Amino acid sequence: EVKFELPKRSGEIKNAYAYLVNTRRIDKEIVNDFIKNKNLYQDEQKNCVFVSYNNDGQPDFANKRGSNTHKRFVADVPGSNYNNCFYINNGASALVVTESVIDAMSVMTITKQNGSNYKNFNYLALSGTTKYPALKNHLEQNQEIDKVILALDNDNAGLTACINIQEDLKDWNGKIIEHLPVNEKDWNAQLCSDKQKNIGFEQGKNISLHKGF
Repeated sequence: EVKFELPKRSGEIKNAYAYLVNTRRIDKEIVNDFIKNKNLYQDEQKNCVFVSYNNDGQPDFANKRGSNTHKRFVADVPGSNYNNCFYINNGASALVVTESVIDAMSVMTITKQNGSNYKNFNYLALSGTTKYPALKNHLEQNQEIDKVILALDNDNAGLTACINIQEDLKDWNGKIIEHLPVNEKDWNAQLCSDKQKNIGFEQGKNISLHKGF
């Protein structure tokens, strides 16, 4: 069994910060929140390291994302707990499920741009589409959740995962909603394209993730 060890931290955060805010267009307040809550730091290779914690407050899942715009790098830290994956518990009754942490941050950003509080939701990033048993685990542990919003990618893998998850949760009593990006493959691409087109989310003309979902 591989021992879970977090990558060595660098004393810097600026590469990770610039990548998330400038390249990925994530809201600064959300990035600051992640840093403050120890869900994000920068390692010695200048990667973003996203960290999630178990019920005892111990880190048990981490995912690395390169901050170099020209060279894609993404990897889970060996020994990560796939029963939990990357989870943010805001004590909410609705849970948003995405494929990547950056997609979760993109949904948070869009929600904030819509004038809603992104902390009205819990978030689960699965690190892909096949690790959805983590969702069942969180629903068992958090009985207050009565709504799951599947905000996966709008591609074959994402659509297949939506079907598999609904099958997996057929005995669960809550409500399951599919909410896929409309014009792009994933939520970060949707966020970036809408910003580039200068379409105001604040008018609520586009996608809205809000309490009355």
